[in-house]
Amino acid sequence: MGELVPESRSQFTSKRDQLLNELYEEDEEEFENIIPGTAVLHNNFPNPFNPSTTISFSLPIESRIDLIIYNIKGQKVKTLMDAYTGKGIFEVNWNGKDEMGKSVSSGQYLIKLKQNGIETTSKIMLLK
Repeated sequence: MGELVPESRSQFTSKRDQLLNELYEEDEEEFENIIPGTAVLHNNFPNPFNPSTTISFSLPIESRIDLIIYNIKGQKVKTLMDAYTGKGIFEVNWNGKDEMGKSVSSGQYLIKLKQNGIETTSKIMLLK
């Protein structure tokens, strides 16, 4: 299994993008029938992280999306993205700071991706 672990962040990003592009190069009609316009929230890298992490997601169609960080209590910490976006693969960095620019404490956080009324959530861990 050790051969599957990337040696660097750039190798990880390159391989991830290659695999996602291969997925999107498949027959789009078939792909859309399997996942009808649903965004995919990928694992952030690194996780756990300190002081920042990269969050990636894929959109099979153009749509408005919200990408928001919440603390474990469900309180909004930071809006990372609130925009109309084309289809494709996207990356957003989070520096571990809230809306006021203050560093947040160590712990679990939730990434919530909202697209067309559908929400996808993932857990992340900040360690200081």
